[in-house]
Amino acid sequence: LGLPGDSVTAILLGSLTMYGLTPGSSMFTTNATFTAQVMILMVLANIAFLFFLDSLGLGGLCIIILSCGIGSQRQQGDETG
Repeated sequence: LGLPGDSVTAILLGSLTMYGLTPGSSMFTTNATFTAQVMILMVLANIAFLFFLDSLGLGGLCIIILSCGIGSQRQQGDETG
């Protein structure tokens, strides 16, 4: 449908439209350099935010939350338990 799920996505889609880009899967082919730059900046922002949380003493909490899902899925063919 093309409807944004939250306000952050709406702002991102609006800013892409203001720059003359058409959001969607065609961005990876028509504007590959720009799309890669945006994705790399989002990853760097998340890493910087993790360091910010670590400076507040909340980095360990993030690691605990992120590691909760590791190993919780059963292996295919594992019938024990």
